[in-house]
Amino acid sequence: MKLKFRKKKIALSFNDFANFEFNNFISKLSIKNDITLFSNQNYPKQLKKKKFKFIFLQEKKNIFVEFLKFFSKTKSSSLQNFYYMKNILNRNFLLKIIFFVKYIFNRLGFLIDINLIRKIFLNYNKNFINFDYLITDFRYNEIYTNHSIVNFCKKKKIPIIVLIFSWDNLYSADVNLDGDFYFVSSKEMKKILNKRHK
Repeated sequence: MKLKFRKKKIALSFNDFANFEFNNFISKLSIKNDITLFSNQNYPKQLKKKKFKFIFLQEKKNIFVEFLKFFSKTKSSSLQNFYYMKNILNRNFLLKIIFFVKYIFNRLGFLIDINLIRKIFLNYNKNFINFDYLITDFRYNEIYTNHSIVNFCKKKKIPIIVLIFSWDNLYSADVNLDGDFYFVSSKEMKKILNKRHK
């Protein structure tokens, strides 16, 4: 299916603006479309003032939710296992024990699904409006993704377009599998995406 971005209401949800070409993409997209940019960062200096709305999102932190998220799991990943071992080896004694317990729980399948926690506790803002599309990051970690707007679009059945910036994103554990469309930069990345994430 070919997506036509012209005279559309498009929500962008991103927290990372280090990629120059991506910033250029936002600017070009705003020329013929009604763009609303959602971010937990202040207005990115990299973006010149363009004709789009900017909405600052701040998802409230809850100690109980943060505890659940710490003892949660994402998609099984050799990269994630590497980070577990890195934390076990490089932390102080108490944290070594905590990360070791988390690693064992993960291997035994006892950890909670982090996406279930996000869907239950990260409710969307009632002030969100309907869009034709949401464009967001493949990386699902809170550093990159605002889950409240993703949950809103899932509930309202608004198509979610996911951008994959780099090949190594494909091997991350915490990734966006809620998308309707995935944009990749090569046929090889498409093969890996389909094979690894079905």
